Formats: sequence, C-alpha cells, structure tokens
Amino acid sequence: QAGVVNVVASCGTALTAQQVKMLARYANEVIVSYDPDTAGANATDRSLMLLLEEGLTVRIVRLPDKLDPDSFVKQRGGEAYQSAVANAQPIFRYLANRALELHGKASPEAKLAAVNFVLPYLSKVPNTLIRSELMADVAQKLEVNQSIIGDTFMKATMGRRDAIGPQPYGGPAGQPTGGPAPRTTPAPALLRLPAVE
Repeated sequence: QAGVVNVVASCGTALTAQQVKMLARYANEVIVSYDPDTAGANATDRSLMLLLEEGLTVRIVRLPDKLDPDSFVKQRGGEAYQSAVANAQPIFRYLANRALELHGKASPEAKLAAVNFVLPYLSKVPNTLIRSELMADVAQKLEVNQSIIGDTFMKATMGRRDAIGPQPYGGPAGQPTGGPAPRTTPAPALLRLPAVE
C-alpha cells in the first residue's frame, strides 16, 4: 500500500536457517529493517549471521527517531521509507557501529570486546582480500590497529579444519567470489518487522 515491494515479515518469531534458505531462492540481497528497540536490534544481530552463512548480500536500515518501520511509513510516507532503504548501511559498517554502541572504545578492554563482537561475522567472508579490506575499515572505525584484528582473527580460527566455502560476502554491491550460481531474481528482499498495514 505504501509502494514498498518484495517485503517479508518475520512476524515476531526468530528467523530460522530454513527460512533464510527459502528466502535465498528468490533474492541475492536482503535489506534488514527490524524495530529499533533492544529486541529489534538483537533480532537483527541474530539474523545477520544466518544471512551471511547463506551467502547473501546484506544491508541494514536504521530509521531515525526510534521509529519502527510501520510508524515511520505512516508518519513520513512510503517515499521517505524507500529513501531509507536505498541508503541502508552495508553490514560491516552497521556491525562496527553496533559494536561501539554495545561496548564503546574508552578502554582497551572495551575495544577488545568490540572487536570480538565483529569477528564471528568476518569469519563468514571467504575471500582473503575482501576480508582484509573489511578488517581495515572495522579497525579504523574502532580505532584499533588492523594487525590486532588480524591476529585475533587468526587465533580464533586456529585449529579449524573446516574451510569456509566460496560465496558472496555481505558488503555493498555484493561482490561475488564464487559459490552458488546467481539467482534469477535480481531485486532485493526486504526483511521487516512488523509488516506495514
């Protein structure tokens, strides 16, 4: 009704791996737009890992004034919401900001906690060059040396024998690095909670 198409609402339930696999059959890119409250932020964090594991390009909508998607559309209209979707944050920019919101960077311990928050998501990026560039971006945002993130990443993955298969990473433009053949539906899917009435 507001002109927003390709929308999937999780209706308050936790997003599951099976649902993500089904979603991946219809779209290469998913734009996540959950409520801005604590529950919505936690739901976003949980969903991102599943979406990355499926090899989807992921961006996140962050609406101003703590408005949920439904309230935002009702107050500001569909065009404003579509603009917010068009300017959705790439996943690792979102994660760096989220890490700072949760842990800050006022102390070495806080920076370490922020790094450890982002690392599990970085581990889902199979291409070494792309992962290195993302580490540099995250390091700059968190104000830590990139080598610290690299060393922490290597220690966290030391001893792992299960290689991560090639797949697209969840950054801007969805640069493919191998993996499944491109899906036939180019339009992004919008994962939202709640659905616009």
